[in-house]
Amino acid sequence: MPRTTSSRRRGPAAVVLLVLVAAAVGLLVWWRADSGSDTAPAADAGPTAAAGTTNSAGGGAPATGTRPAGSGATTAPAGDATTSAAPSSSTAATTPAATGTATTSSALRTVDVTTTYAGWDATAGQAVVNGFVSGVIEDGGTCTLTVTKGDRSLRGEAEGAADAATTACGDVVVAGLGSGSWTAVLSYRSATSSGRSAAVTVVVP
Repeated sequence: MPRTTSSRRRGPAAVVLLVLVAAAVGLLVWWRADSGSDTAPAADAGPTAAAGTTNSAGGGAPATGTRPAGSGATTAPAGDATTSAAPSSSTAATTPAATGTATTSSALRTVDVTTTYAGWDATAGQAVVNGFVSGVIEDGGTCTLTVTKGDRSLRGEAEGAADAATTACGDVVVAGLGSGSWTAVLSYRSATSSGRSAAVTVVVP
């Protein structure tokens, strides 16, 4: 009789133990399944993050949809900047110097000089040339007689005087000539005008 009672007590205990073991196994299986579903997305996200890190650190092309830092600032190409900054040789206009202005304003007016007499005054021992200046009526100009023969040249002067229509030189004389033919030219010069006559000949006996 005692053995029968012990066997009956062991039966329910074994059943309870089996139930606990089964429950533990099921709980373990459920826990692993739940853990696997939580960690799987993290594993999938890993390559994406790594790819993004590689592109940023390695200097490669940025991932699609990712805007590189500082891309908002537009930088003109170096060649364009140089072209726009370079000064054009034709832009800086230089005003030429008015080289002819002073010369034109200070140039003397050309006038005509005419001889009315050219000869030798034996009594005075000098060449005499008389003439006048056309185109100007003024006092203060100088009438100059230049006589030349070979390499010799002599000169005499007289002051011009205004008359009704011209400037008269009067008689302009040169002394000290030797015998022979001399070429004589009467010229005129003042602050406003200048001119010279055609050459004439003075014969000294």
